Amino acid sequence: MRRYLAITVLALIVGVGLGGPPSLAKEPDDDTRRTRVDQMYESYRQEFPGIAEVSADTLRQGLQAGQIALFDVRREAERRVSTLPRARQGQDIEAWAKDHPGQGVVVYCTIGYRSGKIVRSLQQAGITAYNLKGGILAWVHSGGPLEHDGTPTNRIHVYGRKWDLAPVGYEAVW
Repeated sequence: MRRYLAITVLALIVGVGLGGPPSLAKEPDDDTRRTRVDQMYESYRQEFPGIAEVSADTLRQGLQAGQIALFDVRREAERRVSTLPRARQGQDIEAWAKDHPGQGVVVYCTIGYRSGKIVRSLQQAGITAYNLKGGILAWVHSGGPLEHDGTPTNRIHVYGRKWDLAPVGYEAVW
């Protein structure tokens, strides 16, 4: 019994020492990863209830029709790894909205937390804005492409170990 307890305690200490719970990236199943993305987003969105959202599938349709202005609000280091096609830098949102009154914007980050907070502020300022549910992770899980300097890529910045939930075949960077 003591040996079992010692091993359990050691495992917990090592887990905490490595930055928290183990990454799900070792999960071979994309469905498990996607489910975890959805669960994490749902837990985060409690901090910004009532904001407008858009799914990755709906966003792809809108982008194909040329109806949506897309803004990436991640840090520059994250954007240097990859972005969604035609994404603009997040700091340009308000200026763009001022020049295009009445047109909506979609905002994204890794999983939707940072972008959700920004969408809440934009909506409070009277700007029609939508949060990409599940962020760039939901985008790639729905089959959406990524690019780096206009070239397709399978590299994705996932912010940190906890968010290492990219589909199989993607290179996660943090």
